Amino acid sequence: MKLRLICLGIITAVFFSCATNPGLKKTAHGLYGMIYDGGNRPVKEVKIYVENKFSAVSDINGHFSLAGLKTGKGYRIKAYKENYEEVTLEIDYLDPGNALYINMYHTDQPLTQAEQALRDKDWLQTETLLTRAEEARGNYPSIEYLRGILSYYKGEYGEVLNILTKLTEKEKNAPYLYLFMADLYQYYTEDTERAVFFLNKFLELRYDEEVANRVRLLIGDL
Repeated sequence: MKLRLICLGIITAVFFSCATNPGLKKTAHGLYGMIYDGGNRPVKEVKIYVENKFSAVSDINGHFSLAGLKTGKGYRIKAYKENYEEVTLEIDYLDPGNALYINMYHTDQPLTQAEQALRDKDWLQTETLLTRAEEARGNYPSIEYLRGILSYYKGEYGEVLNILTKLTEKEKNAPYLYLFMADLYQYYTEDTERAVFFLNKFLELRYDEEVANRVRLLIGDL
């Protein structure tokens, strides 16, 4: 189910007078609109659907037009572009002199915001932003890694290990994942044997004298 971010005020779609933008012409036979990202930059090549039927593509300036709409009727509008949040909204087309403004975020934007929310220890906002990024890009390693960090800060160490285990199956050459898992096993679950295992996995990919010394100390404790 698509995340309905419109009601949260994160994605906005509003009508305003075409007279405020000379690049948009009034028409009695359709609806003109503009699409911008989170930095107020125009988004080109966004596919626009009306009632699930493909109707238009935004141009280099983020502009599009929908022909054949009837005034006084409600429509379901969907805007889609790969690696962007999908925007779905219901409109009442009442005045052909108005235009539609759509704000849609690139996946990287909510990810950057999620990192800041983590630093601010705003767990609810972090979860919301990660879900937004997930809706746009799906199962992406950066998203899952940040979910692991979030679980770590919340003290959910078993969930962190579950997330990291799945990530190591996808990312075979990511030594930081093994080091993170070693830290969890050594300091939070007190499983020295597993800690040594993942420290050695780290050393297979990147030699570090401090990590090697750590392994020797832990082996001595086994």
